[in-house]
Amino acid sequence: MRMIHYLLVSCFVTCFCLVDGLGQQNCCEEAYQASRTTRNWKFKSAEERKCAEAEAEATLRAGNKELAAQCLVVLALDDVENNRFEAAFKYLTLLQEALPADKPEYEPYLANAYGLLAYMYDQQGYQKSAVQYYRRAIELYEKHHMQGEQVVEQANLVKLLAQQGNFEEAIEIGRTAHELTPYLPEGNRSLELKGVAANNLGFAYNLQAGNYRADMRGRDMHAAGEKALEVFKDNLPTTRILGGFPHAIALLNIASMAMVVDHLDTSRHYLQIYLDSVARGMPPGAQYYSLSAAIHAKKGDFESAFLDIGKACSGVSLVASASDVLGPVALRIPDSGDWMPQAALWMHVLQQKGAVLLLYYLKHPDQPEFLEKSLIAYEQAVEVFNRFQADMYEGASVSELRARYYSVYLGAARSAALLFLHKDPSIAAKRETYWRKAYEYAEQTQGFVLRQGVLDAFEGKCGATNIDALHCRDKVFRDSLFHVRVKVKNARAEKKIRDEYHQFRESLKNSNNPVERQYYEQRFGNAVPGMADIQQNLLPDSAIFIEYVWSAPQPFALWATWKSKGLVLLDIPDGDRFWADVERFKQNWLRTDEGFIDVALGHGLYKILIQKVLSDLPAAEQKALNRLVIVADNLLRTLPFDVLPMSDTPVKNHAYPYLLHKYTVGYQYSAALWDLQSRRMEQSMRAPISAAVFVHASGGPSCSTDSLPELKKFAEEGFEETAEKAKINVDTTISNATEGDFMNHAASVDLLFFCMHGCLDKDPDKSYLSFAPSEMPSTDGRLSVSEFYARPEPLEARLAVFGSCETARQGGEHEAGTKGEGVLGLHRAISYAGCPNVVATLNPVVDKNAAKLLDLFFDNLLLKKMPADLALTAAKRQYLDQETKPGSDLLPHPIYWGNFICIGPPVQFK
Repeated sequence: MRMIHYLLVSCFVTCFCLVDGLGQQNCCEEAYQASRTTRNWKFKSAEERKCAEAEAEATLRAGNKELAAQCLVVLALDDVENNRFEAAFKYLTLLQEALPADKPEYEPYLANAYGLLAYMYDQQGYQKSAVQYYRRAIELYEKHHMQGEQVVEQANLVKLLAQQGNFEEAIEIGRTAHELTPYLPEGNRSLELKGVAANNLGFAYNLQAGNYRADMRGRDMHAAGEKALEVFKDNLPTTRILGGFPHAIALLNIASMAMVVDHLDTSRHYLQIYLDSVARGMPPGAQYYSLSAAIHAKKGDFESAFLDIGKACSGVSLVASASDVLGPVALRIPDSGDWMPQAALWMHVLQQKGAVLLLYYLKHPDQPEFLEKSLIAYEQAVEVFNRFQADMYEGASVSELRARYYSVYLGAARSAALLFLHKDPSIAAKRETYWRKAYEYAEQTQGFVLRQGVLDAFEGKCGATNIDALHCRDKVFRDSLFHVRVKVKNARAEKKIRDEYHQFRESLKNSNNPVERQYYEQRFGNAVPGMADIQQNLLPDSAIFIEYVWSAPQPFALWATWKSKGLVLLDIPDGDRFWADVERFKQNWLRTDEGFIDVALGHGLYKILIQKVLSDLPAAEQKALNRLVIVADNLLRTLPFDVLPMSDTPVKNHAYPYLLHKYTVGYQYSAALWDLQSRRMEQSMRAPISAAVFVHASGGPSCSTDSLPELKKFAEEGFEETAEKAKINVDTTISNATEGDFMNHAASVDLLFFCMHGCLDKDPDKSYLSFAPSEMPSTDGRLSVSEFYARPEPLEARLAVFGSCETARQGGEHEAGTKGEGVLGLHRAISYAGCPNVVATLNPVVDKNAAKLLDLFFDNLLLKKMPADLALTAAKRQYLDQETKPGSDLLPHPIYWGNFICIGPPVQFK
């Protein structure tokens, strides 16, 4: 049998998902052959099913492996079709045990089993296992030239990889599947496979375009959208022959993608074909009207856009008052029942409504009432999303959630921000409310990624031995909800488990145990520090907290100080050019052969990113300001802000007035995390202060690195001299340190100093610190990101210093992809493991210069008792002063001193 699943995403792009299963004959062989050629195959009667069960038992006893395999496959397939996953697992386990792994003639049956296992794991949210089994099935089908089955599993894998954000591989596999389809035998079955392969490839391009859009990478978004549009158009003749729902969705896919890439006439053309040839005079649905409204709004025809939005809302029972059809709607979300698809459509329609109203306001800024309605629509979409995501997409990947629903938070934040900035007197009394909304919605967007990352990191460790762990109990509840909702469809049992789950969450929320309360905040809590908290608790008077959150069509920065608060929209009319400049500056400051950075480019970024924010402060506050805390996002995470020139004119000795010369610059991932870590640091204050130093010179065979003798010498000798002067207890200094040394000595010291290589991996979970190999069987010399996340006991250190390469970065696609707190890297991992303040590097270190900078830093930190961020800034200034002295062999380029950054609330060892 082949089951085709259509996945309707927010822009109506649909993904066909085929599950490849095979059946039987005799009772089993005949059913098996039928399942390979007939769509929607199933047992014709209960008696036929019983016959297959009896034959499976008999053939297993008799040792007839081939017929037994056919019986087990069709029985499992029937169970999968009816959502009886546990029963299907049992049959597939029997199948794998019964068939010898070294007999090629049985491999097609194993491939059937792998495909069904992959589908079930996929449905239950175990995506890593699903990918593994899809790959196994594809390998065997390709080996036995079973091209139809191969296309099925490749199409499924394309969808899953795209949802995970692995777009390059998804598109590569999608192209392979698409190229196989012309060689399939003719017939309806082949047409279905062609449609599926093309549609899933288009889906991957579409999801990639959505992620590019969230990153303000307009050119990349447009290119991916054009490819998706091309694929969908090529698929249209196939779906026209198939007719029905596939053809209707194909037309909506084309219309939607054409709108995304601004081919508005093309979009309207295919929307009209949909209306004329598919709907056949029937009233169009909410999907049609919301898409039509977006096209009208982009063209500036708001009268038609508002009319269509009203019809879309009416079509899904989101009816506003008769006197104000664009006002708030009656939103009643049921507590139980099969309402998920309806809720997803509600969210989409409300989001489109908010976007259309926002576009109208941008054309008519003298009518803020439309902006207020836009905010209400977005907030109602957020309300649906919060309920929808928590119940149905708990285990979904970050990329999947972000690409489909991420913009509801950003839309709400942007509308609230514009209302805060509006000068209309009628808005004045509400400005404080709008400020809080803008901040909180933007903060929720960031923290959302962190909670998903924590979930993914922990749940792989759940098993029989740690079932009482909080994250495992949480997982049990969600698995139980999935079972009763999807497998047995028992609404009463679902309500009972949902109530128990609610009680579990409330018990964590109100617990006196700080571990339980912290878990609640990380997993369930949407609360973020309010403005009063930031002004009074997080930062001193002389500091400012700047957060960059990127939202189409423009980014905006959130900032706050003790006496003032405000929000500034950054004027970036050409987002593509801005990101291109950021990328150019990043590459330029890494090149040391040209002497100095591109000053004009760096100064231009300073004016956009820093000067525009500071210029809104009163003059007295600007004068008092001396510290900046940067919450950088996207490619900005790869830049050291303190190397941005405040002027393009040299001041002395051919040097430029870098931001470093006026401000101490620190970094963080969000205000919520800063608050959490500040409280953790206060609780861990103790004396005397202790430190541990771990040294290892090699990066290992998979990590190409340079030798760092000066850094090694400083770590083994210079640091201990400084610590002795400061009366710091150096618990241990270990050369050729192993993972075991770290485990034995790191748990109870205040300061951790790593002088070893940091090695990036395309999979950020696998980036690691390179320790020396040891004879311990449980270690491999690589302390990876995932191992930091999985530590059973938190670190007690208040500061970790990395004298290593690229420890403030993350590997692979995540560098410019995943946003916010969820960024995975060595710096983030050790922070999560319990160390709130981290000094790390953005790029490879240069030995002698890095050793000198760290010597100055520790002198400031331990002897002069400076806070860590100020100690690092002072060290950089001292470095530049010494570099200008005659005979100095220090190098002036910013790569040599700007590489180290301070992340998190700065520790001060008094």
